[in-house]
Amino acid sequence: MALKHNDKYQLEKLFYEYYAVLLLYSISIVREKDDAEEIITELFSFWITNPLALPHNYHEKAQTEALPRVVCDYIAGMTDHFIIEQYEKYCGRN
Repeated sequence: MALKHNDKYQLEKLFYEYYAVLLLYSISIVREKDDAEEIITELFSFWITNPLALPHNYHEKAQTEALPRVVCDYIAGMTDHFIIEQYEKYCGRN
């Protein structure tokens, strides 16, 4: 017996919702998310209190724009590898 279009849609929706929950609450993903939040939060706090540690062009940008916005822009442009290097350099942890 073939599924009706609506039944197929409901089945696909249920399938994707089930796997989304599995991914969202996977222990390893939750740990990685928590680690990423810690790294970003600590680096953000560091550069807010030490703006001279920002690269020169971002430090200059902070003269005309809000420092939190500049720090967010800097962090947003980082690769995973680079942000971990910066975290180890400025926060002394790995």
